[in-house]
Amino acid sequence: MRDIRVDGWRIYWRGLRCAFIAETIPGMLYKEMMNALGFLAKPYFFRFQVIPGFSTVSELMAEGLPPKEALEEYARLHGVWGRGKAELVEADLDKPKVVVRIHNSSITHWFMENVKNIKAEFPFYDCSWWGYNWVGAVKAALGEKGNGVPLIYYSTHCSALGDDYCEFSVERSYRGEDPFQNVEKEYLQLLHNYKSTTATAQPPSGNEEIWEFINRLEAGSDGVVKIGRERILFVEGGMYSLAQTLLPTELFGGVVYGAYIKAHVDYGRSLAKQGEKYGVEGVLDFFLSSASSMGWGKLEMVKFEDPEVVFRTYQSIYAETAGHYIRKKGLTRRPVCTYGWIVEGILNYFAKVEGKPPFICREKKCIAKGDEHCEFVLSRQSR
Repeated sequence: MRDIRVDGWRIYWRGLRCAFIAETIPGMLYKEMMNALGFLAKPYFFRFQVIPGFSTVSELMAEGLPPKEALEEYARLHGVWGRGKAELVEADLDKPKVVVRIHNSSITHWFMENVKNIKAEFPFYDCSWWGYNWVGAVKAALGEKGNGVPLIYYSTHCSALGDDYCEFSVERSYRGEDPFQNVEKEYLQLLHNYKSTTATAQPPSGNEEIWEFINRLEAGSDGVVKIGRERILFVEGGMYSLAQTLLPTELFGGVVYGAYIKAHVDYGRSLAKQGEKYGVEGVLDFFLSSASSMGWGKLEMVKFEDPEVVFRTYQSIYAETAGHYIRKKGLTRRPVCTYGWIVEGILNYFAKVEGKPPFICREKKCIAKGDEHCEFVLSRQSR
């Protein structure tokens, strides 16, 4: 994990805000999006994965790497960051055509472990998240030459569908499809403004809990990073707050938002089920401390009573990144964080076990709204 630095409860790779995440979270989220949207999950949700690919390759090129070398380095980082071992099979930026092969593809691995019959349940399945991610990477590598060139990916192999690896071909789209529509120019300008106002500040001393987490990671040459049995991914902040939350809901509204809430509540329930023997406080403590050490921000419990639970997040990766975007675009300021839904899922797993009414979460304060921290209030509902 080269080029990582810690600033308080923030993690930066070079100039980009990043964080670690358990593979289970995007796995459950993407499954729920496909359940809710069907094949429309691609244009409504997955296409925004162009953002992290574009931002990372842009960063590599800004530091002096030629376009093809930047793509090769991005493929290397794909493995270092736990997403699977990637290689460029072909990289012709004049056509343009870039072919990427991924062994042990993350998230794909989660689907293989958790969905019994992928072809039957999702006949349109093709690992869109990495396909679009590489569309963004290639778009960045094309630079000025890529302006006005619509790109699309074609999935030629998929390990979830029985192949030995996943493979994508990123090419010019002659049908006029362009996943960058409504995304590219506005986002990139805001991205670099965000970097200049946060990453250049003098950081405090590194946070020991984050470094302790990083040092516990088990990284293999096969592109797999783990802690125990859980695969861990290192992802860009744009993937967290913009690609997976803000832009899909801004453009497509409630159906995306509802699926997003359900996926995170379900993840909280799964944590509670795994840790049931430790009780509700033990599971909550595990989640808050784990999320903090993985770079999501500092999460701390403020009040734990029945019928109300309150916790806060400082330096939230969701709120800081999305908040900057909201302010610059002049959008209505609103809460954007997801942590409360996970805690709601944890509490409601135990509420069901105990035969008590469920909790519901409200984010009362959010950095994206201009507050100093994010605050979540979970109240038990009356029967």
